[in-house]
Amino acid sequence: MGPVQAETLVGIGTLIVLVLGTLGIIFPVLPGSLLVLAGLGIWAFFIPGWHGWLPLAVAGPLVVAGALASFLLAGKTVRERQVPQRSLLIAVVAAIVGIFVIPFLGLFLGFALGLLGAEYLRLKAVYPAWESALAVLKSVGLGILLELAAALSALTVWSLVALHFWLG
Repeated sequence: MGPVQAETLVGIGTLIVLVLGTLGIIFPVLPGSLLVLAGLGIWAFFIPGWHGWLPLAVAGPLVVAGALASFLLAGKTVRERQVPQRSLLIAVVAAIVGIFVIPFLGLFLGFALGLLGAEYLRLKAVYPAWESALAVLKSVGLGILLELAAALSALTVWSLVALHFWLG
């Protein structure tokens, strides 16, 4: 296989991994940010020169920052609202059940309803449970948006460099 074909296969493989990583952020079944970093790493390893390393050097820190922001934002809200790990575990189990009951949407609905139910059992009142669950859901949603923005930025940087690499 010639170098042009190998580079094309690396490009296609990288694109697939980047897209799967981006989808993994939206549908948290796959480790989204890790896949995006892996895709950038694959490109950097196989493509010679600055075309290979620039996307990893520019977009890698963005992806790490996006994932970290998502994690820290959700964690901060969970601590502020004093949501116990048990409530989060119930929400995750409900999300897993939900994805089998209602494909795709069940993941989100299961998590939200599981969290609301767990908080209701903990707080013994609907309104405080609603407030607590809504605050956590908002922070998780904002975190997902930040992480997604970072992944899409990485995909954009990689696309521009890859186009320059192939088109000269």
